[in-house]
Amino acid sequence: MCRICLGIDPGLARVGYGAVLKAGFELTALNYGCITTSPAMSFTERLLKIYNSLQEQILINSPDFISVGLSGKGRYNASGSTE
Repeated sequence: MCRICLGIDPGLARVGYGAVLKAGFELTALNYGCITTSPAMSFTERLLKIYNSLQEQILINSPDFISVGLSGKGRYNASGSTE
C-alpha cells in the first residue's frame, strides 16, 4: 500500500514542507521546499501567502495525511537543546 504524507514545519517568516511517499518499507521524497514571507507584508498578507502556497502543495501532492510540527520558542527540540 502506498501512502503520501505532507509534512509541514510551521512559521511566519518561513514555512518548510515536504511530501514523502511510503511504499512498503521504502520512503521516497516527492517534493519539498520553503515558503517565505517578508516582514514588510501585513500579517494578513503573510497568512494568505502561506495558505495559498500550502493549498497548492496539497493539490500537487494529494497527500493521504498531513503532519504539522510543533512551533514555539523555549521548548526542547529533538536534539534536547533549547532555543
